[in-house]
Amino acid sequence: MGCDIHIVVEQSHPDGSWEAVMHDMEGVAGISRPGTPFIEAFGRRSYPFFGLLRGVRQNEDGPWLATDGLPGDANDFARDRLDPEMVTDLHSQGWITYNDLLDALLDETVLPQTLIDPELHAILASRVRLLEEALKGADPVMIFRGRYCDEDTEIYHPDMANLSAHERLVIAKRCGELSPVTGHSIRVLFAFDN
Repeated sequence: MGCDIHIVVEQSHPDGSWEAVMHDMEGVAGISRPGTPFIEAFGRRSYPFFGLLRGVRQNEDGPWLATDGLPGDANDFARDRLDPEMVTDLHSQGWITYNDLLDALLDETVLPQTLIDPELHAILASRVRLLEEALKGADPVMIFRGRYCDEDTEIYHPDMANLSAHERLVIAKRCGELSPVTGHSIRVLFAFDN
């Protein structure tokens, strides 16, 4: 049985809160997913990369690039999607900032020597490059909301495709207030399943 990764990309606000701006879910009805090439590449099964991020399937004893668990200030959408108390069969949650990914790419000594894979640097470089492309092309940004997912329809509530005009205006305003893209204003939250 293979192991897969599920992700939510968050962007910060100047007030310190975080919003989900990209994800790997199919169940948000009527919404095209920004950053799809990055999402698909990041989610591609690569055990050396999974081991580097969080010690899954390789490099179990570390060191890992990602911080263990979900951040305490993760937004509701990310928490609902990645929390094992909300979704069964998830494990090994973690998160990493865009800056941490860049640091690992620029300083190969950060990469664990226990991961003997000549392609690891290239794998990491492709993920970082695609994240950068997704961040440049994510205009207009869509903020994803909603904690509850109807299991029958796989639609989050509120249903992002059928928001009221007022709800759309609130989200559009929040989108315009997001912090500029920097190493510390973007983070990738993830969890694995088997």
